[in-house]
Amino acid sequence: MEHISDPTDMREANMKEKKLDKLTLWYRGVSYSLEEAQRQEHILAAVEPSQSVKKLTVEGYRGTKFPKWLLGVAHFLPNLVSLSLSSCFYCVSLPPFGQLPSLHKLEIQGFVGIKVISEEFYGNGSLIAQPFPSLLYLMFLDMREWEEWDVCYEGEGFPCLEELYIYDCPRLTKSLPQHLPCLKKLDISGCGNLEATLPKSSSMEMLSLSNCRKISVKDIPTWSI
Repeated sequence: MEHISDPTDMREANMKEKKLDKLTLWYRGVSYSLEEAQRQEHILAAVEPSQSVKKLTVEGYRGTKFPKWLLGVAHFLPNLVSLSLSSCFYCVSLPPFGQLPSLHKLEIQGFVGIKVISEEFYGNGSLIAQPFPSLLYLMFLDMREWEEWDVCYEGEGFPCLEELYIYDCPRLTKSLPQHLPCLKKLDISGCGNLEATLPKSSSMEMLSLSNCRKISVKDIPTWSI
């Protein structure tokens, strides 16, 4: 993507009409500047892939905001099953991924501009009453400025989530979703300030805590003992 200089070139590619199952957008070796950020925002906006895409990867994006087709992702990519966003350093919020009806796997990595994850992540209840209705796997990695997970839909989101991984989020203090009825694997590492109560699930099979010194033994649910 770093070799595309004009949004017109991207629009002429007419990605919307290409029946793709998988789309990967990589930005390699790009340094930040306001001009570069704006250029990338215009080019990514011009991508607008086909609704047929089931797997999407965006890596190294240097814009400060996402385009309309990602902010309205449930409308533009309703068939998305797997989504990975990494090293999008300057974005300060996440699109409403909770509104994706078919999303099974979500990976968020290297968003150093995000301090709070809150209702925008769930979609603010705009389309789907129960956010993340099909999500099975969720991973947060290397979110070094992330301080709070504002669980806006506690008891209502993630009804099918089986695996939750949180790695290298040293500023994260609170909180975690509590009602995850299908959770089987919980792995938290490098979150030394996290004091949140761990989620409860009768389906739990594996719990791993590493470098999480503020989670005390009394906070570990009985299912893990």
